Amino acid sequence: MRVVPRRVITVVAVVGVAVATIACGSRVERVTGGSGIAVADGEGGLVRAAPSGPVLTTEAGAVEALAMLGVGPVELIDAPAIAERLRKAPAPRLAVLGPGVERPDGVPVLRWATREPAATGSLIARLGLALGRGAEGVRVGRATDAAIADVLRRAAAEPPVRVLVEGPAVGELAVLVQVLGGRPVVYAGIAATIRDDPEVWLVTPGATTTLARLRATVEFRRVTAVNRRRFAVIDPTLYGPSPRLADRLTDLDDILHPTS
Repeated sequence: MRVVPRRVITVVAVVGVAVATIACGSRVERVTGGSGIAVADGEGGLVRAAPSGPVLTTEAGAVEALAMLGVGPVELIDAPAIAERLRKAPAPRLAVLGPGVERPDGVPVLRWATREPAATGSLIARLGLALGRGAEGVRVGRATDAAIADVLRRAAAEPPVRVLVEGPAVGELAVLVQVLGGRPVVYAGIAATIRDDPEVWLVTPGATTTLARLRATVEFRRVTAVNRRRFAVIDPTLYGPSPRLADRLTDLDDILHPTS
């Protein structure tokens, strides 16, 4: 997720369309809906949104969910800027925070995290319920879960594929590959790679490996992934909870299991 520090992006849902504006001292738009019911906050407690104020979040996937729920305004903000933002009015009615982001005092918090893609819809439904948009939350959540389940069923029906994973976020990437039925192997040198003969080679942002560099090494040309140019850069942070998660998983599955 790319966020410009010290700048808040306000996303206002108007007739189902998210309209992005910059909120730098500008008028805060009317908030749709009110506070809802208490729901699980993702940390063993309960949370319910305050009656008014914007929704503050560090997660792009939450912004996508809130737009589909018809909730606004929404402020997408870099985690280090949260403390400074809370010193300004208006106070947020809910903070939707990613894993590891420090919980601010005095603000209702919903933790935007799930280890299971199939639980994404439940998280979206809880968000809607907490914000007084329960019917919309359940509807979007069910549709999201159905779409994700369809992707996972298709991936499970495909033959297993060997995938070399590499980069700073290799652990998160390996989990993604496993979710889609792949068999991840971690890069351990030329000899091990030739032995494993991965069919796909994936790296995370920050890795120095490129397909051009691999193809410039004679030994690597013997590897199926390199020979067939099945190489891609995958950012695991884009695969967090979101109504668009099914689309992103589909794109990754197309890399692992190409139809042609």
